[in-house]
Amino acid sequence: MSTATPPAVAGTVHDLRVRPEEFRSVDTGGRSVELRWDAGYNVGDVLLLREWSCRGVYTGRECRRVVTHIVRGTDGIAPGWVALSIGVAAERAR
Repeated sequence: MSTATPPAVAGTVHDLRVRPEEFRSVDTGGRSVELRWDAGYNVGDVLLLREWSCRGVYTGRECRRVVTHIVRGTDGIAPGWVALSIGVAAERAR
């Protein structure tokens, strides 16, 4: 099942850890899909992606991305997982 039409108002903000190499790829626009355990994401939700170092601490770098499309419950996506298409939200990494 796919969801594609964004709602008129912003949704829930999800605070997520991201490894440094993945963070750089999302922050520079090289990656526009997040594979995540399904935490009840909806189109219009915001992902607050916070860089998490291999030392087990936040680096202070973060970016926000809005969920623009969701794929769940289909071939190629394991049960309980989702593919989230993401677009740039209001804030860039610090």
